[in-house]
Amino acid sequence: MRPAGRLTTPRLLLRPFREDEAPAVFGYAGRPDFFRYLDHAPLRLRQDYQLADAEEHLLRLRELDAQGWPHWAIIPHAVGRPVGAVRFQPAHDDSGLPELGYGLAPAAWGHGWASEAAAAVLAWCAPDTPTVVARCHPENAASRRLLERLGFAAMGPDANGRLAFCWTAPNLNPGPTSPGTA
Repeated sequence: MRPAGRLTTPRLLLRPFREDEAPAVFGYAGRPDFFRYLDHAPLRLRQDYQLADAEEHLLRLRELDAQGWPHWAIIPHAVGRPVGAVRFQPAHDDSGLPELGYGLAPAAWGHGWASEAAAAVLAWCAPDTPTVVARCHPENAASRRLLERLGFAAMGPDANGRLAFCWTAPNLNPGPTSPGTA
């Protein structure tokens, strides 16, 4: 994948995190509800997330970005600071496909920002990466609905019990043109 750049939507700015944004990440990821459906995260993080964990997370995102796995901070124009992230990472299976992941501050849930950010990132990746997977906790109905609205097809539970989904970009080639219309 190509490096992450700035993406904009009517309500959001998506861009790579800056090093100085660890306090913003800690501000939302340090909330107990943030890890409610992230049972794959280490137990210590789910119970005692610290500013140093946010700093390490941003470092890991930069490392993944350098390896071709881009990430973006989700920044609503009306808020002006990161309220979450959307990213690609290597899939947690043998498919070799990129996996879409996202997470938002609990206070940011219900505004449609995750849907808007994920849709922008899928549109960005579609020309080069037409197939993407995603996973969500089976009890996370909102995330499941988000993936279904974006056109992800359910594939069933993965080996860890999370629900797996697959997205294939709509046909980007409109096909042959009619005679006289080229």
